[in-house]
Amino acid sequence: MANIIVADDEPFLVMVLKDSLEKVGHKVTAASTGAEAIKLIRKKLPDLIILDMTFPDMDGLQIVGALKVDEKTAKIPILMCTGKDTVSDVDASFKLGVVGYIVKPFELERVRKKIDEILSNR
Repeated sequence: MANIIVADDEPFLVMVLKDSLEKVGHKVTAASTGAEAIKLIRKKLPDLIILDMTFPDMDGLQIVGALKVDEKTAKIPILMCTGKDTVSDVDASFKLGVVGYIVKPFELERVRKKIDEILSNR
């Protein structure tokens, strides 16, 4: 299955996603700050990134921007999973190259289906 990095500053959400994804065979690593996420992604080069929009140290768009300018990480698919649901947030994410956008709260089954879809299109 896939190596996935979940970057979110909500420990409960990370735990729920990690448990759910590992049950279906994915290997999941977590990051709780933007800087930690960037460092971990550059080190592990995952198959998929699940990324929140809001962190204490930076926002998700800054993280996406940093990853998209680095040729090692530019092609890693990113699924935004966030409580921010304005049209401008969604549009900005897709303009930067995000491949999916799910708004919290969400159903785990919907997240798993979106992950399968993204991974099958790689």
